Amino acid sequence: MKNSLISIFIFLVLISFLFYSDIKFKNLCTETINDCEFLEYGLSSENKEESFQAAMIIFSRLDEQNIIPSIYINHLDYDVLLNEALKLSVYLENDDISESEASLHLLKYSTKHMKELQVPNIENIF
Repeated sequence: MKNSLISIFIFLVLISFLFYSDIKFKNLCTETINDCEFLEYGLSSENKEESFQAAMIIFSRLDEQNIIPSIYINHLDYDVLLNEALKLSVYLENDDISESEASLHLLKYSTKHMKELQVPNIENIF
């Protein structure tokens, strides 16, 4: 009986961690996508200081909240997001608008793709 209770407890802890990780990661992706959309409007209005600050917010959020994604998803995918956020801030700092727009769109697309991969469906399972 004791072994059964321990097994059930470990199973419940695992399931609760998975739900918590999924919610935290989806919130991180949603916040990143919203910041990317805000930054798209900032690039079109050419407010460089505000755009750079928004890029640094994206990078710092991805860098600070890396504990859950590094456990929950593939490291290479998350490293691509982090590298693109860093490239975006460097391009904005050097006033390279075309490269910053390309990096911004890649960051936004990668984030949306990773968020869609977390939805359980037949396509993601097989």
